[in-house]
Amino acid sequence: MLLFMIAFGIALGPASARAPQITNDTTKPEEALAATNAGRAIRTDDVSVARFQFLLSALSNASGESPTDVSDKLVVSRRSLREKFGKAFRY
Repeated sequence: MLLFMIAFGIALGPASARAPQITNDTTKPEEALAATNAGRAIRTDDVSVARFQFLLSALSNASGESPTDVSDKLVVSRRSLREKFGKAFRY
């Protein structure tokens, strides 16, 4: 399912046209995704942050997009799936 979200999210186009920024100057994209996935605030040294950092790096290298754009598209994909299927979806 993650691969579907990734493929679906990358095909959506520029993140700036599709989703609001989920990060700010103090939050890294991998931290924001890990917190969103957990449904709560998490520590920056949590293992899920490292997992999302690795995934974002791999997707960024494969797609040529920035990690922030990739994370924004994942958020848009998650939101779209939740709206379409009517339930929460975890990464």
